[in-house]
Order: sequence, then structure tokens, then C-alpha cells
Amino acid sequence: MFGRSKQPRDIQFVDELAGPQDYWMTLREVARHKFATLGVVRLWVTDGYLPVKRGSVHVDSKHPVDLDQGEPLVRFSDVQRIRTVGERSM
Repeated sequence: MFGRSKQPRDIQFVDELAGPQDYWMTLREVARHKFATLGVVRLWVTDGYLPVKRGSVHVDSKHPVDLDQGEPLVRFSDVQRIRTVGERSM
């Protein structure tokens, strides 16, 4: 795409939530939340703007959340920092 390398060089990873009010989101959920395409959200990840965690996430020890193996997850706190066109800053 426009001379970009197809190798994801700038992907950032996170292992923990930022705080007690934070939670994990799938890339599809981020796209819906930000009114963006899934492709745009993937670009945010590969360009390092949106750190990801891969694998399954456990809500607590008794209720694991089963996800597709390798599905990228992002923190809601990181999603809030992304501003899209027409979005007002709070």
C-alpha cells in the first residue's frame, strides 16, 4: 500500500490491563466503536499506534473468555487515545 513495507515492524505488545476500569476489545469491536474499517484498525496496530495482546484472556479464574487462537486484543484505554476524523476531544 503506497510503498509501505508489508512487514509489521512497529507492533507494540501489552500484557496487562492499565487499571481496574480497563478491559480487552477485539479489533472488530474497536472498528465498531471508532466507526472505522477493520483494515484501518489493523493499520493502527501494525504502525504501533494501538498495542495488542494475543491469545485468550481470563476474566477471572472461574470464567475464562474463549477466543480464537491468535486473535489480537487491545485495551480500551489505548483505544480511547486514538482520535478519528470528526471526533471531538474531551
